[in-house]
Amino acid sequence: MGIIDNAKAIKDALAEVANLELKQDLLRIVNDALELQGTNRQLAEENRELAEKLRFREQVTFRDNAYWCEGDPDPYCSGCFDSKGQGVRLARRSDAGHYSCPACKQTILVSVRQV
Repeated sequence: MGIIDNAKAIKDALAEVANLELKQDLLRIVNDALELQGTNRQLAEENRELAEKLRFREQVTFRDNAYWCEGDPDPYCSGCFDSKGQGVRLARRSDAGHYSCPACKQTILVSVRQV
């Protein structure tokens, strides 16, 4: 039985209880449990996001003025990564070796990547 089912069962049981103070206490417990469930979901999502950022951070290496992820032909912006922890892929420009960041507008010159 999940917390929602339990809350419904308590609500139904409260309908039969005459003691007002007991009803209020049980309703507070149910509300607290529902708040905890919401907090738990939020923390689980934050944990997932942080784990994803950590995995990305472990996969990149810095060279040629940018961050590179193994198997990815395009570099990531060092400015965005260092200051905000964001993995923003750089866009190739028409002039050889130049990339620009769509987020911070920084232009970076990198040498041809050796695979």
